[in-house]
Amino acid sequence: MSQSDAIENLFEEHRVFAPAAEFTAQAVAQASIYDQAAQDRLGFWAEQANKLHWHKPFTKTLNWSEAPFAKWFEDGEINVAYNCLDRHVLEGRGDRVAIHFEGEPGDTQTYTFAQLTDEGFAVLAAAAPGHATAVHDLMFEPLGDEGAATFGDLVHRVLHRLTQQRT
Repeated sequence: MSQSDAIENLFEEHRVFAPAAEFTAQAVAQASIYDQAAQDRLGFWAEQANKLHWHKPFTKTLNWSEAPFAKWFEDGEINVAYNCLDRHVLEGRGDRVAIHFEGEPGDTQTYTFAQLTDEGFAVLAAAAPGHATAVHDLMFEPLGDEGAATFGDLVHRVLHRLTQQRT
């Protein structure tokens, strides 16, 4: 068998690895979610959207009047960053892990929801080794001589963008 045949065989993988029953039993989304969505698609997505915090609640789930352009929840106002960070702290989950990073050489960084609020982000930005000390520089700092950003770089840039969007 040639090397190209071996590579082509990788496209023929048909095994399925089901999760353990204990894992699926504790999952947030159960198999019934598919039936709910099929029975009332717009009602299903409205229910999912209402699990988020809306600064101005939406009254219309979908506007399809300019197909093929869909407008979901167009009359509502939401702050995605607030939903990613603040609501978890306000609902008592501030000490839970929001982001856990493991680098190639074994370095790790863990951030809780509380650490990612405005107060904690300033500490995070200042403590980030090898990164710019000013928070605004995190999004726009050069990638360096290697020409590629590490996942750690990207984590800090995402956190900065979330913090900017919270205001």
